[in-house]
Amino acid sequence: MLILKFYHYIMGYYLVEIKGLHPEKYINLINHNNISIWDIKKLDKTTIVFKIMLTDFEKAEQIAKRAQYIIDIKNEYGKKSIFKSLKKRRVFIFSAFLISVIIFAFSFFIWDIQITGTDRIDRNDILSTLEDAGFKEGCYKYGVDKKEISKVLLNTYHDLSDVTIDYKGTQAKIKLVEKNTPIKKFNKSKAVDLVAGKGGKIESIIAYNGIKKVKKGDKVKKGSLLISGKIKYEGKEGDIKHYYIHAMGDVFINTTYTYKDIIINPYVIKENDEFIKETAYSFKNRTINYKKTVANKSYIGVKEEKKKVKILFIPIPIEQSTTKWYNINNLTKKDENQIKKEVIEVLNKTQNIDKDNIVDIYLSIDTLDNNYYSITAKVKLKENIVEERQINKR
Repeated sequence: MLILKFYHYIMGYYLVEIKGLHPEKYINLINHNNISIWDIKKLDKTTIVFKIMLTDFEKAEQIAKRAQYIIDIKNEYGKKSIFKSLKKRRVFIFSAFLISVIIFAFSFFIWDIQITGTDRIDRNDILSTLEDAGFKEGCYKYGVDKKEISKVLLNTYHDLSDVTIDYKGTQAKIKLVEKNTPIKKFNKSKAVDLVAGKGGKIESIIAYNGIKKVKKGDKVKKGSLLISGKIKYEGKEGDIKHYYIHAMGDVFINTTYTYKDIIINPYVIKENDEFIKETAYSFKNRTINYKKTVANKSYIGVKEEKKKVKILFIPIPIEQSTTKWYNINNLTKKDENQIKKEVIEVLNKTQNIDKDNIVDIYLSIDTLDNNYYSITAKVKLKENIVEERQINKR
């Protein structure tokens, strides 16, 4: 049955309507002349529809004329009918073909670079280094040696321990692994003292293992002994002896840091707040605004993350940016605690500052022309300053 349907489709067939008195008589004439028809349906007393091969229609039409029946083609099916309709749409076919060629050509180039795994190195610096090495948006991806690019990054940024570059369509995925750079730790079997990694006034000290050499309120310099792993004891003959352990403990100081140019939206934006949408498209250094809004003192613009424009799921070198403009007269301002909370979130993201280590924070706020706050934050942080130093037992 499937083979027969496929044959009908390849050869092509008509859906035909026959009208006249006693149309069954016409069907008998068709069968008598060995003409193949199928899907015969009687619509009323004088009308029957059926399907017939294209090659048999002319003979069926002659029989209808001789028998004085009205025969009419209602539809045509099969690959020939598709070709006929495509001929009428040459512009559409050419456009589709041209777009396919363009997409295929675009697939040989890099139009998006995604970088993951970096916290301490600025992404823009990495992109600049890649560009200098010839790896940038728009470059021919098969003309770039990924191993050489990896070497360039490893030689430029000594904090990196590994670089992996993979292609996914027109996107280059660069995975970076940063070296762990904590204070040097020795094996627990090694005897060590704990010394100050930086100077300051001690706020608290806890010795889990070892002898305290300083107390709260003492001022220490970098390298000062804080907790000793050298333990004295009296020998059998009354002489002083020593044994050595791996000192353990925490020593905290408070340090004040200043962070400038923290940009914060001072208004609470709710999901149902009204806004005017502005869309812009950018290619390299050129930007075209699809719907431009005149920014003034009564509005604040909230930009959404830029997106790559895609054609059939393939990103092209055009970025779409969206800005939502809100009338500040219809918005509520954030209170001091909300502003502080948002500043702390920014510092956590950009400076890797744990909110639990913040002792105090003071904000100096300036309002910019675009209604955003530019904030200078003075942050007093609790810092653990201990460093391990191996004991020389000589």
